Amino acid sequence: MFNLMRNEWMKIWRKKSTWIMTCILILSIVAVAALSRGLNNMPASQPDANGVTVTTTEKDTGDWRERVQEDLVALKANLNEEPHNKEIQDSIMVAQYRLDHDVAPPTTTMTTESFLDTNASMTMMILLFTAIVAGGIVSSEFTQGTIKMLLTRPVSRAKILLAKLSITFLYSIFLSVISFVTVVICAYAFFSSSDGAMLAVVDDEVVKTNPWTTALLNTAYAYISVIMSTLLAFLLGSVFRSSALAIGITMFITFIGTTIMLFISKYSFAKFIWLAHLDVRNPLVDTSTTFSVMILLITGAIFIAISFFDFIKRDVTA
Repeated sequence: MFNLMRNEWMKIWRKKSTWIMTCILILSIVAVAALSRGLNNMPASQPDANGVTVTTTEKDTGDWRERVQEDLVALKANLNEEPHNKEIQDSIMVAQYRLDHDVAPPTTTMTTESFLDTNASMTMMILLFTAIVAGGIVSSEFTQGTIKMLLTRPVSRAKILLAKLSITFLYSIFLSVISFVTVVICAYAFFSSSDGAMLAVVDDEVVKTNPWTTALLNTAYAYISVIMSTLLAFLLGSVFRSSALAIGITMFITFIGTTIMLFISKYSFAKFIWLAHLDVRNPLVDTSTTFSVMILLITGAIFIAISFFDFIKRDVTA
């Protein structure tokens, strides 16, 4: 099994596209950091009490209490439209806590701590690159004519497919580590630390949070989408033996699926669709986190079962 995985890992890194995708990920993070740094230093124009336009930076745009009070009013207005939105409810609790206990928020400019959370948004690029690998890791064996040679080895087809799936996830983990390390380097290289406190709602109580813990936790939750999209691309690539089809359908479902779910979320059957549960903390349907996790586990198991059943039972040497 180890030799199979090692061979698959070597196959991935023999491709120029693998190196290109890794470089694109790193350069994208650096570009986002540089752009954010530029926007931080850009002066903003706003009228003073006499109506005269003055130039300021974000750090001196007034008392933080005024900004929090304005945010609180806006959040309450949004809650009237979405009374069951847990995210809005938590934001209101945090804002009210700041005002009641005189706890200043982090500066509105990008800081070292806030940029760490950028890593969670980078999972969309990791999702794309991993889906490309997952969609082609099986289908490429057919297009390149190497599948017959691969199946002549004295190992079961199940082990061959398991090795390919394992290496696909190992590649996604590798990209996640590269992403996080690059984000940390850029956070300290481009930005300064904030004097404000980061707050969050835990078990209906407002508590101070550690930016490192928050960044890692948000990344872990975002990685759920990577897992499900990887399994879907792997399934499509294994069944249809077309990397283009697998990647195309996976990307379409990933980026358009949320919009579709917003339209059908009012129907009862929507809660059984895995796309509604990618954000287990705030699913698109009214259900519990436990139910969301169950739906994702069942769906993932179905994707894997179909992939293995098709690869083992079908005449893949034809």
